[in-house]
Amino acid sequence: MHIAGSTILVRGMLAAAIALTLGARADALAPGQIGSVAIFSASGTANGARAGVLNPDGSLILAGFGNAGATSVLARVATGGNVDGTFGSGGLAVYDFNDHLNDELHAIVRMSDGRYATCGQISGTGTGTDFLTARFESNAALDATFDFSGFAESTYLASGGGAVLVDICNAVAVQSDGKIVAAGYTAETGPEHVAVIRYNADGTLDGMFGSGGKLDINASVGPTVD
Repeated sequence: MHIAGSTILVRGMLAAAIALTLGARADALAPGQIGSVAIFSASGTANGARAGVLNPDGSLILAGFGNAGATSVLARVATGGNVDGTFGSGGLAVYDFNDHLNDELHAIVRMSDGRYATCGQISGTGTGTDFLTARFESNAALDATFDFSGFAESTYLASGGGAVLVDICNAVAVQSDGKIVAAGYTAETGPEHVAVIRYNADGTLDGMFGSGGKLDINASVGPTVD
């Protein structure tokens, strides 16, 4: 578990154990201080939070997974440490972006208008795991103006002769013009490369960025294109 500034990151194992400050903001904690702990479950199997962001009112939005990684989950915790029942369904919003396959959220950022941009991973048919980028309204509903569905699945590696194809997003940011930048890594049975994708505000890949919206960086050599 890592606490830095106003972001709280918890890796869940057998239950969703969410650590947060009760009665004080996270950025008021001393180094190494954890604060109080609230525990609640998003599913009947393994579930947990990967990232969190504070709202201006002090409530906390958590992003992670449920059903042992089969679903993506958002949750809102009120300043007192209780699950906010006005958010999603009983405080939780559970999404299955790929029926019968896994998906989960790894990062979240609050936009200036109150919406949320998130990213993570999704199991792709024949392509291992792909970047999952989603945008939500303030009430946890998917924002259908983003790629027509609220989420986008992006693949770096589409073939590999049976190789393990891995594209995973671990960080997300929103530019002042509304474009979303998602970063993580890509690998094909070899060394991992830094992977960065930029989306237009409507969810389409930004063709002005990298090669077709994607940038592949071998940190030991430099930027490359697909």
